[in-house]
Amino acid sequence: MKIIRKQVTKILNRLLRKIAFLSKVLFGVKIIGGKRIHWDFTTLILKKVLKKRIRPGHKVLEIGTGPHAILSIYIAKRVLCDITACDINAEYVENAMKTAVMNDVSLKIVQSDLFENIEGKFDIIFWNSIYIPYKIGKSLDIDNICQYETDWCGGETGFESIERFLQSSHNHLKSSGKILLGFNNLYLKENIVKQKCEGLGFLIESVSRKFLNPSRVIIISKI
Repeated sequence: MKIIRKQVTKILNRLLRKIAFLSKVLFGVKIIGGKRIHWDFTTLILKKVLKKRIRPGHKVLEIGTGPHAILSIYIAKRVLCDITACDINAEYVENAMKTAVMNDVSLKIVQSDLFENIEGKFDIIFWNSIYIPYKIGKSLDIDNICQYETDWCGGETGFESIERFLQSSHNHLKSSGKILLGFNNLYLKENIVKQKCEGLGFLIESVSRKFLNPSRVIIISKI
């Protein structure tokens, strides 16, 4: 019975996160309906942190904006700042551009594998990262939830993609800039992420959590 209840909860969560009306209520972003999941538990915490951190005039970069650029559009509707959003997936970039037009906001959306096609330095860089270890993802049949492996797979340990992101971010973060790194503590433990960040030359400023939400957002800066 407990297993059945857990599976039903998972299915309901996935269905809820595909409902365009709910996304409009939570983020104020109009989305064309479809099969794709619009947001996850990390998105909710990032929304809260971004609301506190973004200031007018900031130069902001979102890595892995997904098919709707929901957080970048959320920011653009509320704060006058310079926003760039990118994703490795060309289909997602094209769809995110359409969503931005539908919401009547101005932001730059480009195809890029992390920082590959990104120029300049930013006040805020944020990423709802990919963190599920490859073997665990395959055993959980994550491919049936996510359309592409690049939506979820963080490498063999779950940290490889984040490590590559952090190593490259030094050249794109202003001296006073902040990185907001989102991940799910169920797959990638908070203490390990902190240790890795510090080992790569970053200072842990704070960690944002929400009650009953397994996700975390770590706020880091250059040492």
